[in-house]
Amino acid sequence: MVPYDYGGMRASTADRERAVDVLKAAFAEGRLEQDEYADRVGQAYASRTYGELAALTADLPVGPLGITPAPHQPIPAPPPGPFGMTPYMSPYVPPSPPMRPAERQTDNMAIAAFVFALGAYVTAGLTAPIALGLAVGAAFRMRRSGDVGNGLAVAAVVMAALSLLLIHPLWLWF
Repeated sequence: MVPYDYGGMRASTADRERAVDVLKAAFAEGRLEQDEYADRVGQAYASRTYGELAALTADLPVGPLGITPAPHQPIPAPPPGPFGMTPYMSPYVPPSPPMRPAERQTDNMAIAAFVFALGAYVTAGLTAPIALGLAVGAAFRMRRSGDVGNGLAVAAVVMAALSLLLIHPLWLWF
């Protein structure tokens, strides 16, 4: 197998910024003249691949000590810490519980309609029209918002209608 050539891979904006940082450090250390620095920064922002960026910084030292690491030098493993854990290992963290879908709430207007419909039996039908209005309003609002409470609204309409038909006419006769 032939190893993959990273020189032809497209560079990102962050890669270009890192190359410009290397050029800035080289200019601050006196390794580049002002015009050469300006030319290389312009070429760094115009470059599209890793190979173009590498060509701009190939003759400059990289890193905090001013040296470039050997290309095939393996990175040593960190020493083990307590309980044989390395800094790259973390203790077991149990997974979080699955997110439940947002619960739909019972519409407050439907609850109020049901309460007023119950009150219609105590008030001899006086709160029944209010219950009917609230139930119809709740039905429209629940259809738009997706809340629950259709059963309460239907029960309020039925109870208010029954109170108007049965109870309200009885007290008119007295």
